[in-house]
Amino acid sequence: GHSLGAGTAALLCLLWRPWLGDRVSCIGFATPQVLDESSARTAAAHGVTSVLLFDDVVPRLSQRSAEDFAAEVAKVAHEHHHWREKGFKPTANSVSGGGGTAETPQHELSGDYRPGQPAAYRPGQPAAAANVVKQAANTPALFPAGRLLLLESSNPSGRKCCKEVDQQVFSRIRVTRSMLMSHLQPAYLRGLGADK
Repeated sequence: GHSLGAGTAALLCLLWRPWLGDRVSCIGFATPQVLDESSARTAAAHGVTSVLLFDDVVPRLSQRSAEDFAAEVAKVAHEHHHWREKGFKPTANSVSGGGGTAETPQHELSGDYRPGQPAAYRPGQPAAAANVVKQAANTPALFPAGRLLLLESSNPSGRKCCKEVDQQVFSRIRVTRSMLMSHLQPAYLRGLGADK
C-alpha cells in the first residue's frame, strides 16, 4: 500500500499474522506513523516493511510531531521577539549556539535565551507557547511500522539503493521544498528507479 493504504496494510498484517503466520506480510510505501516506538520496531519481526523517502512529510507526521513542531515555532517566535527587544539581528553563529558574535557578546545572550536548547517552557515565554509545549509532552509519539528502508539518491554507479534506518530518523517533521511532492507515488517510483 501507499500512504494511508500502507498504514492500513501494516496494521492488518499485525492483526492477521497470528492466524495466517508467514503467509501474510506487508510492504508499505510512505507509511504514516501508526504505532508507538516499541510496537513499530517489533512489527519488523512480524513481516512489516516500510519503504520511505527522506523528505516525505507523511511518515514524519503525527499529532505529537505536529505539536513538537508547533512548540519549536513558538520558541523561535518568542526568541525573535526577544532579539528585536534587544535590538540585534541573529547571525548563524548566535543561532547555532556559537556563543555570541562581535555585534552581540555572550553576556547579552544570557537570560532566557539559550541557543540550541530544545523547546521547553521558560519564564517569560508567552502562555500560548507554554501550553503547546506542555500539550506535546503529554501526547504519545508514533512511528512508521516495521523495518524502515530509506530510499537514497543514486550512488556513483548510477544505481538506486536504500539503507535500513531506525524509527527515530522519522521522529520529527523536517521542512524541505519537496516535503509534499516527495509523498506522491511518482516520487517513490523515481526513488525505486521504476519511472523509466
